[in-house]
Amino acid sequence: MKCINVVIALYLFAVGLLVAGCEQATSTVGVAGVESLEGHSHKHGSAHAHAHPHAQGSPLHGGRIVAIGHSHHGSEETHYHAEIMPIVDGKIMFHVLTDNKAGQSQLVRVAATMIEAYVDPLDKETARAYEVVFSSEEHDRGATFVATVPEVLQDCQRMSVVVPKIELGGQRLSFSFTTAAEDAPALPKKTTGETST
Repeated sequence: MKCINVVIALYLFAVGLLVAGCEQATSTVGVAGVESLEGHSHKHGSAHAHAHPHAQGSPLHGGRIVAIGHSHHGSEETHYHAEIMPIVDGKIMFHVLTDNKAGQSQLVRVAATMIEAYVDPLDKETARAYEVVFSSEEHDRGATFVATVPEVLQDCQRMSVVVPKIELGGQRLSFSFTTAAEDAPALPKKTTGETST
């Protein structure tokens, strides 16, 4: 009987630790299709607790904003976003942005010249995702990344993209987004499945 009580207590303790961790912010699409994240507060280890308002600037190229995450620099933090562009000529493109002190969007340089990702068609039944490699565009010093849609998915109009690793501000972050061809019907106002860490 004591053994069962100990196991139950340990289980409840483990569940409590998982629940007490940083909650993912809920991703929603706001005015003009620009994503916004509800502010939340959490602890990073035992060092400090603070709130993150997650304010985002405006798209620079007419795309849709998706949160990537943030990095810490002492008591300061930098928030990163991706501006997702429609699929054009079989290419998926995103721009990496941050906000300046005035809250205006600006391109941010990414050290990596290639970023691996996984693409899954949203308008086609398939049991697998396809690997793609985003390469940085030379003209903007590493803030714009482009990947070619795999040949087997060239007829797809909507895709889900998962970027499992991007390093920004010394932090390893991941994010996902949906995108569609220019001539596809508009993405729904409320986009689900887009995440960042």
